[in-house]
Amino acid sequence: MSSEKKSSEKKLAQERERQRLEALQNTEKKFLKGMYGDFFGESGSSQSAGSRIDALAEKGKEVTSRFSSRADELLGRQKEISTQLGERTDALKRANDALKEVQSLLNNPLYNGMPDLTGEGAAWSGGGKPAGGLEG
Repeated sequence: MSSEKKSSEKKLAQERERQRLEALQNTEKKFLKGMYGDFFGESGSSQSAGSRIDALAEKGKEVTSRFSSRADELLGRQKEISTQLGERTDALKRANDALKEVQSLLNNPLYNGMPDLTGEGAAWSGGGKPAGGLEG
């Protein structure tokens, strides 16, 4: 009987170890499910490892496509802004060139004596007659 008692104690010890192992595995599954989502959850245990890897790869592709489409959108917006900025820069350059042309015309000796923009140039002396003009 002592051998029966030892074998039953051994079976009980094995059963307790199996229960502890299952409890640890369940705790580990819950922990991993909490951290990584349903990939390690109960529904994942019925899937094969290959299908879980395929599902994870598909999720990775979705994320990659979302990021790449967002990157493409941002690149398009950057090009649009660069084009608009280039157009504004060109307009500013044309305005500066026109201003320089007007300044060079006003600095031309042929225009000496012409009224300045305020209408009070050296060419006009009192009486409304231009200086150096024909006096009659």
